[in-house]
Amino acid sequence: MIEGQIAEAGNKRLFLKKKKQNFIRSLFIFCMIVLPLLNFLVFYLYVNFNSFFMAFQMQTGKGEMRWTLDNFRFFFDEFRYADSVLPESIANTMITFAVNLFTALVTSFLISYFLYKKMRLSWLFKILLFLPAIISPVVLTRLFSSVIGVRGPVMDILHILFGMEIPSGGWLGDDRYAMMAIMFYCVWTGVAGNMILFNGALGRIPEEVIEAAKLDGVNWYKELLIIILPLIWPTMTTLIIMATVNMFGASGPVLLLTGGENGTNTISYQIFIKVYNTKGAVNPQNEAAAWGMIFSVICIPIVFTLRYFLNKHFSEIEY
Repeated sequence: MIEGQIAEAGNKRLFLKKKKQNFIRSLFIFCMIVLPLLNFLVFYLYVNFNSFFMAFQMQTGKGEMRWTLDNFRFFFDEFRYADSVLPESIANTMITFAVNLFTALVTSFLISYFLYKKMRLSWLFKILLFLPAIISPVVLTRLFSSVIGVRGPVMDILHILFGMEIPSGGWLGDDRYAMMAIMFYCVWTGVAGNMILFNGALGRIPEEVIEAAKLDGVNWYKELLIIILPLIWPTMTTLIIMATVNMFGASGPVLLLTGGENGTNTISYQIFIKVYNTKGAVNPQNEAAAWGMIFSVICIPIVFTLRYFLNKHFSEIEY
């Protein structure tokens, strides 16, 4: 009987110990997910639902909110004004999107292949291309502005070698070159994130496949296009769709580099200005919400159509 009581007490202690461990584990999991969950609920769900209703609301002179479609009407009225920056913003946004989709994506893919083949000086490329991913954007934009500024080394080199006239405000201060400089910055800083995904996909390719291609006499560009690209196509598809989802949010570092001056306005920057600079405006946040809804309605069918096209015409290869 005493042995039974001892065994029962031991089982009870074991049960309490496991219960305590489960409680500590559950508490740890809860503490790990509560902040991301609150962030998602407040800054994604609440903000997006609230912006949906704000797009159909307008504040009257008496401070009362009324339901209206005027915010959408004001958006289309912008196209009739001679001094409107909306056409410029749309054009620059589409240019930025195209550069990010084609130039940055193709460049990061080729550089990733270069690193994957462990060619000479590949370590130097890793350092130069991954630095923008770990340096603060504020510091990086200030550095970039100095490099291409009036007294920057880029201006001096172009002037000495090609006799190029140095603009009075540097590239970022000249209407002819400001947007082009921002595009270059986007490509330079955008390849690092893509390269991480490409390098992960390239690392999964079986060595036997590459060795068999070498035995068959496949040269490097056939290996790249016929063997490697189909094998990592799901990663390529993901990056294309992600770039398309952010189509109208592709603004580049306009705020930090030019502040929208010299013909560098973009849609997302204009929406930011409407929300941030509220002096003299009656319903800036409501108009910004309407702008965001309009471009979302345009973007959603494009994304789903592109996804359907990519999945139908480009099959995934299992390996």
